[in-house]
This record gives sequence, structure tokens and C-alpha cells, in this order.
Amino acid sequence: NGWTNTAALTLSMADGNSDNLNTTASYDAALRRDLGEFFFTTTYSYAEADNTASADTLNARTQFNKLLSEKTYLGTGLGYLRDDIADIDYRITPAVTLGHYFIKENHLTLSFEVGPGYTFEKVDGITDDYFSIVAGEKLIWEINKRLSLKQSLIGHINPSETEDYNLIADLSLDTDLTKHLAWRI
Repeated sequence: NGWTNTAALTLSMADGNSDNLNTTASYDAALRRDLGEFFFTTTYSYAEADNTASADTLNARTQFNKLLSEKTYLGTGLGYLRDDIADIDYRITPAVTLGHYFIKENHLTLSFEVGPGYTFEKVDGITDDYFSIVAGEKLIWEINKRLSLKQSLIGHINPSETEDYNLIADLSLDTDLTKHLAWRI
């Protein structure tokens, strides 16, 4: 229970046969109480190879879960995606989900959720909005006091056009170096 916050910054550069730049900044916050949970995550990524952009993405998601029982929850969330390389000016997806923690221990949680949403987007210069289905999975494992693994997969699909879908996967391994500094892979 209580607040947890994580901010991360990644920068890599290579100079030689090809010049590469990769940078990612992210922020995650979570508030857990006996009756509910609040999550906020945002990630910005930019990369280029030989002075040509190969990634320019902003992804943000916020969600509030009302616990219906110890392991089942009703969630309301809002997702945002902007991806210049994929020509997505914006994709905003509010959703209501029903979720369940299949594992909910102090050091390990595994949850799945699914529900209806609505997508507002501007892709390739075309503005559209449609009913969508949102599904997600999240694993958080505190391996020991200094090492933790976080993994998630969130998908949005347009049920009337099943080739129109979006999957966002995230995986990180954090090793605490000090109380306020960690090394993230």
C-alpha cells in the first residue's frame, strides 16, 4: 500500500560505420490502497540512425481500479499514443475493464483485464473514432530487495476491422544501486 514512483532515462550513442542515437525517458507512479489502485505511466522514445529518425513515440496511460474483492477489480483507464514514424498524430482510448489478479502476493502480482473502449485517432492525416476492445496483462515480480522485473502487454483492437489493432509491450529489469538509483535493462 502507498505510493511508488520511478523515473528512468536511457541514452546510447554509437559513432563509426553508422551513427546511432537512442534515448528514452519514462515515469511511472502507482498508488495502492485497500479499496483501490491508481496507475500512471508515460514513456517518450526517440532514436535515429545516420541522422534519420527511426523512432519518435510518446505513450501514456492512466488507470484507476476499484477493488471488487481481494483479487477482482473494475478499472477505468485512458491511453494516449503519438508516433511520428507510424504517422499517428494521436490515438486516445478511454476504456472500462474488468480485471483479475491471478497472483497477488507482496512480492509477485500477475493480472489480466479486458473490456470495452472507444478510440479517437488521427492516423495518416485521417481522423476516425470507433468502438474498441482493450485487453491487458501485467506482471510485477520483486525477485529480492534489490532486483525487480516488470512486464506488461496492452492491446487495442477495432472489432469491426480486426486488422486495425495496436499492441504495446514493455519489459524492464531494475537493479537497485542505492536507495534512489537503479540500473534498468
